[in-house]
Amino acid sequence: MTTKTYLAVPYDEKDKAKALGAKWDGAAKKWYVPEGLDVTLFAKWDASKTRHFTFPAYMTQPQAYNAGEIFVQKGVAYKVIGRRYCDDDEDRETAYYSVQAKDISDTPEGMEVLREYNQSVEEANAKKAEKQKIEELKKVIKDNGVAVKRENNELRSMPQGIVIRDTFDIYGGGEKIVVTNEDVWLIINNGADGDDWAHNTIRTGGAGAFGWAIPVSAVQDHLRGINAYTGVAK
Repeated sequence: MTTKTYLAVPYDEKDKAKALGAKWDGAAKKWYVPEGLDVTLFAKWDASKTRHFTFPAYMTQPQAYNAGEIFVQKGVAYKVIGRRYCDDDEDRETAYYSVQAKDISDTPEGMEVLREYNQSVEEANAKKAEKQKIEELKKVIKDNGVAVKRENNELRSMPQGIVIRDTFDIYGGGEKIVVTNEDVWLIINNGADGDDWAHNTIRTGGAGAFGWAIPVSAVQDHLRGINAYTGVAK
């Protein structure tokens, strides 16, 4: 008994498949390669590497579902072959795209897409880990550092050193973390309208800021995980 080689042919490409010699199996409702034809002619419709996906038609951030576009899902690179808009209930909220896509992970194009995707994931994870390190450092400074006081009732100068965080803004908000030779400073900008400027102990060029300082030696382990510091410090 001859086994048919079925194809995953989108509706809008059926004429192309038919022109190459593909036949329609009415019972299976699928196109197939007749015996004797070169199956490599139909490689783009290889059913063994084709999957169907459904994406909401009105996603806030729509994924790729135009023919030729590529997306990655669960570590596999897919190229869209075709799509079909489905609105069974004539309800905009439940409308979706039925997307047919081919696994191209083992092709040069797919491998490059996966390389870039994996690199972006690694970078995102590294940024997330660094952000967590900074939050941990801030907590240690607040819990164990010494509140910065004024000098002779005057605001102190902003410390000079390696700035590993700076979210200061023109509205008097944000924070800075500065590493000097001796201490690590956490500086809270406190110059916005409505802030109590009487708490300020550090000069900013605006209404001022307050903060805490802790010896570098006390937070060395926390600093090692922060690229903005390790990339500059000797």
